[in-house]
Amino acid sequence: MRYLFFSTFVIIYLFSNSLLFAQNLYPCQKGKKWGYCDRDGKLVIAAKYQLAYTFEEGLARVMYKNNFGFINAEGKEVIPCKYGFAGDFMQGRARVSLNWRVGFIDKSGTVVIPLKYRDAKDFREGFAAVQNADSFKWGYVNLEGKEVIPFTYQEAENFHEGLAKVKLNGKYGFIDTLGNEIVPFNYEFAYDFANGFAPVELNGKWGFVNKQGKLAIPCKYDFVYEFNRNGVAEVELNGKAGYIDTNGIEHWGK
Repeated sequence: MRYLFFSTFVIIYLFSNSLLFAQNLYPCQKGKKWGYCDRDGKLVIAAKYQLAYTFEEGLARVMYKNNFGFINAEGKEVIPCKYGFAGDFMQGRARVSLNWRVGFIDKSGTVVIPLKYRDAKDFREGFAAVQNADSFKWGYVNLEGKEVIPFTYQEAENFHEGLAKVKLNGKYGFIDTLGNEIVPFNYEFAYDFANGFAPVELNGKWGFVNKQGKLAIPCKYDFVYEFNRNGVAEVELNGKAGYIDTNGIEHWGK
C-alpha cells in the first residue's frame, strides 16, 4: 500500500511538473520555422515546424510537412503529424480531420469519437457540436462520443453556462444539455451566455435574454456588449455609449 501511494504521488508530481513546464513555453519563430522558447527567450524545442501553437492541457499542436500532430513539453511527438487539421485539447479531447472527415482523439492519440463528421466544434462543458456529413445538420455528442442531441440545427455553438446557441429555420435560440428549447427561436442573431445573460437581436435592435428564456432587457439598442461579472453591460443607442445594469437601469455619459 505504501509503495502504491508513493508511485501515485510520483506520477502526479511528474505530471504536474510537466504541465507547469509546458505553461512556461511559448511558440517562437526562428527564420521560417517555429519552435518553443522559455520565458527568457531561450530556444528549448527545435524550430522545425511550419506552425506551432500554445500548450493546452500539457500538449501543443504543431504542423510538420503539412500535417498536424502534438508534442509534449520535452519536444517529443506524442501524436504523429498525420492529420489534415487538429484543434487544441479541450477536456481531454482534440478535434482532428483526415480525408475530409472530423472526429476526436484522446491524449494517447486513440480515436475516441470516429472521424465521420463533416465538421465539429471543440468540447466545452462536456459536449461538442458536430455536423452530420449527409444532412449537413448539427447536433451534439458527449465525451464518450454518444450522439445525445439529434442532428436538427442549421448552426450550433458551444455550451456556455449550460446553454448553447443554435439556429433553426433561420432564427436563433438556445437549448440546454438535454436538447430542450430554453430561449425561443425568435432572434435574428445572438451571442453566447455570459454572467447569466445573452445578447440577442430582434428587428435590428439588441437586448438581453436570461437563462429562463425571458427577454430581460428589451431589444431597443443599436448594439450591446455582454454583461461583466459586476452585472454591467455597455450599450449603444443613437450614437451614444452608456451602461446598463441587469435591471435595465441606464447610465449615459454626458
